[in-house]
Amino acid sequence: MQFNKIVFLAIMFATAIVFAGEKHIFQGYVVDPMGNAVLNASVEIPALGISTKTDSTTGLVKFEIMEGEYLVVVKSKGFENYSENYTFDHDVMENGFEFVMEYEAKEVVVTGTKTEKLIEEAPVKTTVLTKSKIEKKMASTVADALEQTTGIRVENDCQNCGFNQVRLNGLDGHYTQILIDSKAVYSSLAGVYGLEHIPTEMIERIEIVKGGGSALYGGNAIGGVINVITKRPQKQFFNTTIETQLMPQDGDDSGIQKGLKLGANAGLVSKGKKAAAFVYAGGFARQAWDDNNDGFSDIGEAKQVYGGGNTYLTLFDTGELSTKFNLMREKRRGGDSLDKADHKAEVSEGVKTDRWQGEVKWKQELGLTTNYQFSYGFAYTERLSYYGGADEFGDMYGKTQNPMHVLDASIDHQFNFLGTMIVTAGFQYSTEDLNDYDSNANSTTDETYTNLAGLLQLDWYTFKWMEIILGARVDKHSELDDPVFSPRAVLLLSPFSGFKLRTSFSTGFRAPQIFDEDFHITVVQGEPSPTYNSDDLEAEKSWNISQQFEYQIKTANNFTIKPSVNGFFTKIYDAFATRDIEEGEQYYEAGKNGKIRYNSGTTTVKGIEAELSVKYAKIIEFETGWTFEKAENEEADEDLTSVGIEEKDILRTPEIYGYVSLSLMPVKGLELNTSVDITGPMKIKHEGDFNGSDFELKESSTFARWDFEVAYKHFIDKDIFVKPYIGMKNILNSFQDDLDKGAERDAGYVYGPRVPRTFVVGLKAGF
Repeated sequence: MQFNKIVFLAIMFATAIVFAGEKHIFQGYVVDPMGNAVLNASVEIPALGISTKTDSTTGLVKFEIMEGEYLVVVKSKGFENYSENYTFDHDVMENGFEFVMEYEAKEVVVTGTKTEKLIEEAPVKTTVLTKSKIEKKMASTVADALEQTTGIRVENDCQNCGFNQVRLNGLDGHYTQILIDSKAVYSSLAGVYGLEHIPTEMIERIEIVKGGGSALYGGNAIGGVINVITKRPQKQFFNTTIETQLMPQDGDDSGIQKGLKLGANAGLVSKGKKAAAFVYAGGFARQAWDDNNDGFSDIGEAKQVYGGGNTYLTLFDTGELSTKFNLMREKRRGGDSLDKADHKAEVSEGVKTDRWQGEVKWKQELGLTTNYQFSYGFAYTERLSYYGGADEFGDMYGKTQNPMHVLDASIDHQFNFLGTMIVTAGFQYSTEDLNDYDSNANSTTDETYTNLAGLLQLDWYTFKWMEIILGARVDKHSELDDPVFSPRAVLLLSPFSGFKLRTSFSTGFRAPQIFDEDFHITVVQGEPSPTYNSDDLEAEKSWNISQQFEYQIKTANNFTIKPSVNGFFTKIYDAFATRDIEEGEQYYEAGKNGKIRYNSGTTTVKGIEAELSVKYAKIIEFETGWTFEKAENEEADEDLTSVGIEEKDILRTPEIYGYVSLSLMPVKGLELNTSVDITGPMKIKHEGDFNGSDFELKESSTFARWDFEVAYKHFIDKDIFVKPYIGMKNILNSFQDDLDKGAERDAGYVYGPRVPRTFVVGLKAGF
């Protein structure tokens, strides 16, 4: 009897094997979002009790299983856990599989070294604004997103057109290079309104590196770089946003000025993740705002539409072809009589901007130690402008065309010698045309600027606790007789867990070409005031040194505490300055304002940044950052000297500024975000007629901008969500109270927070 049972069980077991099917070997790779192998990653198929790891040198993993659909779970330090119900079939058996893991919220950065680094291990201090942080600020553009960031101030510099610029550690916008996916395609002209031309729909994150950047990115990066990283989707998604902004207006004709924004983005990914696409589109409209009820705008009106997308296609398993394209059209106007034609206003500043931008890029891995990439990027900016003042000055129409082309190529090679070394070599060629016509002066600017550069960098991991970077870039700019050599050196020490000591030395330069504000003409006393370069203008050159201390503490009860202190020192030689053109000088025209740019000596900026972040799980996030700095020129401001005022401090630069922010998620889905942005006193130059004097020097009071937002994310089902939110910017209406009035005002006499008290109501939805 017992024997019969055994025979029966054996027959049943054999039958089960026959009917269950045959096992096959499936193999594939685990990679990061950029396609690099993830080594020693844990890979599990819980239903089959399989637990293994990827190969320690290639990232390869193998299974011997039967065909079918199984839940696969992949885990690795520095990445979000990956899980997917994956179908192992004949096609996968033939071609293999690839599991792409997303980085943890701490993110990976590329700006400081041009190679990927986890942010906590990056040798160059890099500030990262994630998508989540940008949303908490109720940001619509890069200008909004950069606010409440240590060492950064975004300011409005014109009551008419609302020209914005960003200051990094006290240096104005001319010294900051804006990058799109690490490519310098934002020209000098595009930078005038550029901060408001990059919508948040196209942004995945923003990386900021302060200090000289010429050793990596060429001229205009003396103050630092702002690198806007766009989205490469890893899964399919769709998001849409509708938002309205309401700005109460005081005065006899009090009312509410409105703004409306619509935006959407989406990601598409093929089954094998060999192809992906990202698209976005949107627009906004903003009415003009008049704070002092004088009939002239203090924030100009604007209308904008935009759209674009990225595509990614994996070829030959190790190569990727990507394309990017975006376009933007904007119309903005300020002054008075905005309901009438430009030429019928006492003062009107109207600008129509079209901008197209794109890139084609190929990158490929050659084995495990070498990869290369090359790309072509282009940008075209066209601006139609109108500047009209009092009748005696007449009207001025302008047309500016600014095409730009950039060729890039680089190669990285890793090898072992006294540790691990990564050598990066590359070259870049850029050309920019600037064609401008001014109907009033009947003048034309037709300039072409070219720059050829070579880059070499050594990234040396000598020990686990030390990393050294040595690099240099050589630029030959068409406006310079001799090449510019820009070296840099970085040292990272991590003597014990959580502690980082970053030391950086870098250099920079800025060529003497025409820059952005030359074509943004501030109307003063009803008259345009253009700027020209002197014939003997030399390039600016600089060096910067910074020293950072950072310590991250992770407690057993889910608290993460990270204090950091960063000291910086920047010296600029042959710094550019402007003064009024005097009678008898080139470009002088009787009865007309005009300024000339010249070399004025040295500029020095030094200071300390102090930051602290405290996080508890995903429930509480507290951050604060403060900057204490001194920024001054060797020579006093000539405009002020002409009226007996000796002033060497860099104007519009407070000696102390900072922010405090707090985010709470007390229950699932509910978000409470609040922040206070503090701007200390700063000196401002005021142009006009002051008892026979053309200028005066003012000092502002301290501004405290307080923002608050409440949002609730509710999932209608497993994937689809809606997220209504409501908030208020500048709750206390901490705003400048001495704005100029009337047609003869100094439209550039603007300081303090960019927006008055503003109510925000919006709804996000998607899957």
